[in-house]
Amino acid sequence: MYLMKTKKTAALLGLCLLFALGLLLALFPSPARGQTVMGQYEEEAPLGTWNLFGASGASSLGRGAALFAPCAADASAIFTNPALAARLQGLTLSVGGGIHSASMFRYGPVNTGPISSADNLSATVFALDLAAVTWNVKGWVVGLGAALTEIYDRPYVEAGSAAYNALFTFSQEGFLRVWNISLGRELLPGLSLGLGFNLVSGRRTWEMNDSWNPPARAVIITDERSRELSGRFLNGGLLWRLSERVSLAAAFRTAFRLYGPSRSLLRYRAPAAGTDILIEAEGEDEIRRPGVVGVGVSWALRNNLKILGEAGWWNWSSYTATSFGEEQPRAFRDTWRAGAAVEYKSSIRLFGRDFLIPSSLGLIYDRQPMENPRSSYIGYTLGTGIHRKGFRLDMGSVFGFENGSGRRLVARRLAVTLTVRTRPRGSGE
Repeated sequence: MYLMKTKKTAALLGLCLLFALGLLLALFPSPARGQTVMGQYEEEAPLGTWNLFGASGASSLGRGAALFAPCAADASAIFTNPALAARLQGLTLSVGGGIHSASMFRYGPVNTGPISSADNLSATVFALDLAAVTWNVKGWVVGLGAALTEIYDRPYVEAGSAAYNALFTFSQEGFLRVWNISLGRELLPGLSLGLGFNLVSGRRTWEMNDSWNPPARAVIITDERSRELSGRFLNGGLLWRLSERVSLAAAFRTAFRLYGPSRSLLRYRAPAAGTDILIEAEGEDEIRRPGVVGVGVSWALRNNLKILGEAGWWNWSSYTATSFGEEQPRAFRDTWRAGAAVEYKSSIRLFGRDFLIPSSLGLIYDRQPMENPRSSYIGYTLGTGIHRKGFRLDMGSVFGFENGSGRRLVARRLAVTLTVRTRPRGSGE
């Protein structure tokens, strides 16, 4: 539905819009042909990487950013593989937060339209990004949790021309949140299964302002867009303890649909001329997200030394995005991600008490789904923490370096997770 409000005639509207277009062409150079290829950061792209699966705590992040490997250390396991939560005894509560940061070169109007930058720009977000609780009752493990799984923020842009008293600004913000309820149980000795139901909600806002302010001839153009998103999906998996030292896990997420209303506002104002043109629109957005499957293994070489490995596959070739009822061009390919890590545990004595100190180091290969440019991230992870009986404080970080776009983009995350339990687990977790 379109609404138009104007103080002038339709002819005046046409002249004003032509004037605005001519102004943009005069003030800002046209983008080069290579600049029109967006690359990784389409409007709906999450910060850091496309290949996301559930939410992971700091312990998993430090262990090769594990998504599928059997290394459940806190209640965040319900967002990836609820079967891992079957190893959590009693009541387990985990809360976590941290820093999400990424650099980008092409996004929105930057290096694709009126704004150009010689360097990569960075966006950094601080967030409390997960809270989860599991309760083991007679072998049945019930999990509840909420997590911030995707962030859509972009670096804020402000550019101007002193000669024309002109100012151009751009901003984008957004998130996707998941609410999970799950159930897990050890069905046979060493074999556990789990299934989770997830409700998804989120939003994105996009705003661009262009003003030209010579004396008595000010012109202000505003372009705003907002989207509300919701959906639902299942996740689940299994955990199989092949022996006291070797465990195998597999996990999945069903394909799902994100959908919701979208709104836009385009406004042209020339106060000196008494012109105020407002165009509003409403529509429907739909994004079809791919299914995900993955497997992982852990092997305890000694009581204090463990290695982990995993691999996951995303069916990105089935991905589609529709904005205001119009399908957006997205040439995506199926992708995979692999990781490995080693963890060593030592003990220290502080204030007359014994504490366990885990240290982990990991490596990730993360291929992105875009056909053009074909790019991937090589990531390095570090983790540590301090544990005592029913208390855990874990810290994990990942540093990813992109190759393929020619811009050497960087993705970073630092996480801290606090976990308390009513009953401690053994050191073989």
